[in-house]
Amino acid sequence: MKVKLLQLFAYASCLCLLTWSCKKEALDNVGLPPNSANLTAPPPTQSSGARSSRLIAKAGSIPKVDEFSDYLSKRIARARLNKNVVVPSQCGPTALDKVIDKYFSKFGPLEFDWFFEYIVINQFSTLIDVSKQYFGANGQYTPVVVKHQKTLEPFWKMFNEIKINGQHNSTLNSRDKIAEVLIYFFGFPTADAYAFANEMIAINIISPVFIETPLLSFDAFATTNEFIPLDADLIVLSDGIIEALSETGIGSNVVVGGVLSHEWGHQVQFNYSKKWYGVELGAWPSTPDFTRFTEMEADCFSGYYLTHNKGAQYNWRQIAQFLYLFYTIGDCAFTDPGHHGTPNQRFAASRLGFLIAELTFPRSKVLSADQVHELYSAGYDHIIKNSINLKQALARLKTEELKAIFAKIVIRKTELQSIANGSIDKNTIENLR
Repeated sequence: MKVKLLQLFAYASCLCLLTWSCKKEALDNVGLPPNSANLTAPPPTQSSGARSSRLIAKAGSIPKVDEFSDYLSKRIARARLNKNVVVPSQCGPTALDKVIDKYFSKFGPLEFDWFFEYIVINQFSTLIDVSKQYFGANGQYTPVVVKHQKTLEPFWKMFNEIKINGQHNSTLNSRDKIAEVLIYFFGFPTADAYAFANEMIAINIISPVFIETPLLSFDAFATTNEFIPLDADLIVLSDGIIEALSETGIGSNVVVGGVLSHEWGHQVQFNYSKKWYGVELGAWPSTPDFTRFTEMEADCFSGYYLTHNKGAQYNWRQIAQFLYLFYTIGDCAFTDPGHHGTPNQRFAASRLGFLIAELTFPRSKVLSADQVHELYSAGYDHIIKNSINLKQALARLKTEELKAIFAKIVIRKTELQSIANGSIDKNTIENLR
């Protein structure tokens, strides 16, 4: 989906009534960075709106697909307004929601007041970062990312098209990186940018939460160099999303492979946008139906790549975990333009990708992106959404090879529908073959 930071700050405006909890004397007594001798902490009823309005100016110009930070912003906004989401079918919190709630429970007024500025600056820093990249706070996931990139490029025939950047909490403790974002994207004068950076770093010193919480780098998204000053399309993979998802019990390497291959699936979609969806990339509809379709397709692409013997070659234990990964990041916001599909629907879409790889012969054959798209579209409409009959689904497929693969998938129709509607339990799913 095309999520814009202008929307993010619309939600942020709900928080402007929070009160500032830190005392000015606390700021006076900490060891501050250079050029911060006159630092003061203005009341949030004035500062939040002023800060946000300055960032809004250019923040809406870069479409990004996924953007977990937007998910967090909406989650906070609903919580602060005490709005419960009523869902039309079986859908509820996942293990990831519990992890997020645990970290949000440690926030006070100071952290809530500054949260949006922190995540926006951290996200925008990744869009202009040309330094040597690492993944994980200590670079511990770098080899996994490099390995997947070397496999994904030939698998989807996308050589040297994608740059992968890491997002780190440490960015938010760097005066130069904070100021660089404010100057480059938002036109801040240099002195104002560094004053803003000094204020953030002072907060880091006195806050018991910032900058340690993984929610400050809780993001993963894809965008193209049409909108950013890099010479390649971009995928961002953050330390926080890996840490939080790993806390749900999913292996960290599986998290990295699953999230990265999902975002790569979006890059495939970018290349075929006009052909597949009838619109250019910058004109993707901001509707629940379109977003759900494209997000679940990226899940399907990920499932296909991760299980294929020319892809990641995951064994069954890993397969069960990555299927659960997509369940964990589903949502129940059915009418929201950013609705990615329910946990069960995302589980089914990634399972569909697994079946496409499993039921194609010879197993060594890699279907083209067009072919996987055709099979996903038929499976989505006939099996998961259940909106067309088998004859119509088969008629959409252009070749006898694809019709034969889909006929095998249809034999598993009950299984996929049971996953999608939540009538099959997790243990049973994990024992599927």
